[in-house]
Amino acid sequence: MLDYGSVYLVYGQLCTGGIETLIVRLVNYLTGLDKNIHLFIAPGGTLEKLINGKAKIYKYSSLEDLKASAKIAMSHGIQGSALIISFDPSSAARAEAIRHAFPRGITADHKTGVFHPLAYFMDGQPGDRIFLNKLLAFSLGFENLFFMNEECRASHSLRWNVSLAQSAIIPIPILRKQANWKSRAHSLIKIVSVGRLVDFKRYNSGAPVIISECLGKGLDIYWDIFGSGPLSEEIVECAKKQDVSSRLSLLGSLEYKDFTSQLCSYDLFIGMGTSALEASMLGLPTICAAVGEENKSYGFISDLPFGNVGEHIEGRAMSSISSLIQSFSLMNTLQRQALSQKCVEMAHQYSMDAFVASFPSAKALKTSRVKRLIRFLGSTLFLSFTEGLIAKKLFGRGIKRKIFHFVHNCRKS
Repeated sequence: MLDYGSVYLVYGQLCTGGIETLIVRLVNYLTGLDKNIHLFIAPGGTLEKLINGKAKIYKYSSLEDLKASAKIAMSHGIQGSALIISFDPSSAARAEAIRHAFPRGITADHKTGVFHPLAYFMDGQPGDRIFLNKLLAFSLGFENLFFMNEECRASHSLRWNVSLAQSAIIPIPILRKQANWKSRAHSLIKIVSVGRLVDFKRYNSGAPVIISECLGKGLDIYWDIFGSGPLSEEIVECAKKQDVSSRLSLLGSLEYKDFTSQLCSYDLFIGMGTSALEASMLGLPTICAAVGEENKSYGFISDLPFGNVGEHIEGRAMSSISSLIQSFSLMNTLQRQALSQKCVEMAHQYSMDAFVASFPSAKALKTSRVKRLIRFLGSTLFLSFTEGLIAKKLFGRGIKRKIFHFVHNCRKS
C-alpha cells in the first residue's frame, strides 16, 4: 500500500478524456485513504466538480502561477515523504518545478505516466517539441517513467533506441462497479461509443462504412457516438455518402457522471482506452478498436492481453469490426451474457489497489545530487522553451527551430 504521507498530482485542464477521468478516480481514491492530496490543474476543466472536497486544488494559468501555488502548498505542511505524479511531458516538467520547491530534508519522488504509444512524439508535433520531450524523458531518468502497457513501452524504446527495462508497467486503473447490463433477445443491435473524435480514434470515422457493411449483411444496427472533436464533420459527411445518416448519431460530449446510466441501455460498445474498460466493468460487451484503424480490431476486450486497450500487437492478426458485430448478432441471450461476464472479469483486473501498490516504497528512495541536477536542467530547459520566458518573450518559432537544428547538427558531427 502507498506509504507516502502526501501526494501531489500535476496536470492541465480536467476536460473529459481518459487521463482526466483517471486523475479524478485517483484523487478520490487517495482521499478515501486519508492521504494528504494536492492537485495542480489549469482552470476551466469540466471534471473539476467531481473531485472530492478533501483534496486541495491549486489552479494555475502560467508557470509563475504554478510556482506560487507550489509555495502555498508547501506552507500547508508536508506529512512525511511526498510522491508527485504527472501524466504527460508538459505536466512532467511542471511537476519537476514543484519538486524543486520542496524544502531541504523532505524526500519527494516524482513518477510520470505514459498513456499513449506515441506520447512523447505525437503525430503533428514539430521536431523541436519532440526533441524537448525526449530530452525531458532522458533527464528524468527512465526509472521514473511508467507505461500503461508493454506496447507503449516498446514503441518508446524503439523510437529512442534505448532499453526501458527500468520503467515500470502499470495498467490503467478503474473503479469497480456493479455490472448491471443484461442481455436482450432481439435482432436490433444498439451500438455506443464514447470518446474524443480525434485522429488516433479512427474507428469513429470508420463507423459509417462499418454500418453500411453490417446492413449489407442483413443486420439491423444503430450507432450512437458520444464525443466531440475535429473528426465530427468528416463523420457526418461520410455518413451521408454511405447513406446511413439515419443509423448514426453524433450526440456530443457525455457527462462523466452519466456514463453508467447511459450505457446500460445499449447492446454493444466499440471503443478503446479507459472508456472501453469502464464499459466492460458495467458488463456491456466491448469490442476494443485499434489505434489509427477505421475497421480493425483484435477482438472483444476479453480477447486482448492484460494492459492492452487498443494498442497495436506485433504479429497478431486483426479482424474487421463489422465481422465482430456480425458474430455478436448470431449469439443467443446466454452466449451474450457469457461474453458480458468475460468482459467484466477482464475489467476487474484493472484495479485501483494494484495501480497504487505499484509505486515504490518511500523508504527506497535514493537520488544522487548529480541526478537531481540533471533533472533540474532538463525540466528547466523544457519549460523555458515551451511556456517560460524564452518561449514568450525572446524567441519566435523560427529562431527556436534554428537553435534546435544547430543542436541536432552538433550531435550528428
